[in-house]
Amino acid sequence: SFPTRRSSDLFSKYPIGWPLVLAGPEKLRCSWLINPLLASGILMCTAMVARAAHGPRTALLAVAITVLSPYFLAQCIALMSHALAGLLTAAACLLCLEGIRCRKLSRFALMYLMIVCAFHVRPLTTLIVAAVLSISAFVCLRREPGLALRLLLVAASAGIVAAGSILVYNRAFTGGPILSPYALQRGLGMPAEISATLPQVLLNIKSIWRSSAQATMLFSFPLVFLLAALGFWKNKQKGPTAWILLAIFSAIVLGHLVQVENSGSVIPERYWFEGFFAITILAAEGVSVVAMALKASRRALTVAACGFAVIQLSMTVVVAGILLGKSSPSAAVRAVAESFLRCSCVVFLKDSPSNFSGEHLNLNGPDWTGASVFYAVDPGPEGRSAWSLRFGHNRWVVITYDPITRGGVVVETQGASD
Repeated sequence: SFPTRRSSDLFSKYPIGWPLVLAGPEKLRCSWLINPLLASGILMCTAMVARAAHGPRTALLAVAITVLSPYFLAQCIALMSHALAGLLTAAACLLCLEGIRCRKLSRFALMYLMIVCAFHVRPLTTLIVAAVLSISAFVCLRREPGLALRLLLVAASAGIVAAGSILVYNRAFTGGPILSPYALQRGLGMPAEISATLPQVLLNIKSIWRSSAQATMLFSFPLVFLLAALGFWKNKQKGPTAWILLAIFSAIVLGHLVQVENSGSVIPERYWFEGFFAITILAAEGVSVVAMALKASRRALTVAACGFAVIQLSMTVVVAGILLGKSSPSAAVRAVAESFLRCSCVVFLKDSPSNFSGEHLNLNGPDWTGASVFYAVDPGPEGRSAWSLRFGHNRWVVITYDPITRGGVVVETQGASD
């Protein structure tokens, strides 16, 4: 169903953080640059965490493992919020480790700033990360009650700001402080996506988690999780870093077992992406363990590195082909839909079974209220005229994807022209 035409009632169910980041670039038509830039930030944070804990060699290896993982590529080229949440998570982890190392409250305050921002991007993931980093910080500061007490005050303040801002956001857009847009979108009181019942968790492990794990291992660096386990084992007695890195990824995986619906990831599990940087840092240390155990020469290591690079670049080409194939129907429909930018009409996007879904293509810009065209999911023949009038137009056009011609096609119009 569609909301009404009033701007106060027409909004996305998603948290406001990612739309805010996208708004300016969307206006300038360069939003495609955002996630690659955020990916660069994740790589920088990965290198900084690895360098501080293990030195420059591990930092270089961690970045190389990340870049050579098609998993990383897949999540950093789409216009989804995972890269932003991933950067905020990696930055929060870096600040937490810096705070533990230098015992400065300012580092923890910046960590909680990252967490508060991340709550408005991916709330469930951020709640998990906040719990891990907060517990880690308090455990490491348990023998310093003064600093621990000040940290508790900062954590409590951040929690109040995060919770309060979400309540204000909910009230502004749904009319109730505890009514989430996720729930309202489905006409429910609580989000349908979350269920913490034991039977549902066990079902997720058997079905969703299994396929997610298989896909993630396939499209990551070879044996990355085994290497991460070796890296953790090597460093588990050398301080909190290895434990915190392992906890972040593990908690994100386990925490999403309450997610009752498949993430719809084209390839590896997108819900786990925010913790992947931690795995690559541990895996980089795992590579060192293997190299030392094999007592390989520099030449042998260079040959092995080149071989893995070739394998992973080939996998990246495969993944790029998969992603291109999945996105080409939407691109074809977009090309036709954007020819109606000045039509003074509503353009309805009709589903094409197994190829194109109109609800996954939002072509409305930040200035949609003043635009001469509004793009909407097709309500069917019976509702097109009525919904056009609700959006202030008496003309409409219907566009869908034709799998035979592999292009977007206009299937029906009422008084509209491009």
